[in-house]
Amino acid sequence: MVISDSIFVMLLVEGYFRTFTNKEISDTSKSTEFILALSPDSREQVDEIVNRAFAAGGQASRCPTVR
Repeated sequence: MVISDSIFVMLLVEGYFRTFTNKEISDTSKSTEFILALSPDSREQVDEIVNRAFAAGGQASRCPTVR
């Protein structure tokens, strides 16, 4: 997924992700593997990024909050 000219995101299935590391993969039902924060310019850009992530199989960890 291309976020900007200098930011790219790869969302990988676990089997393929394992080819990138020899470390143990976190059990995300018991721990948080990472948290990512982006600063888009508009609410529309937020919605586009979230919708693309969901379309690729991503899931919300909890209900979103507005700050």
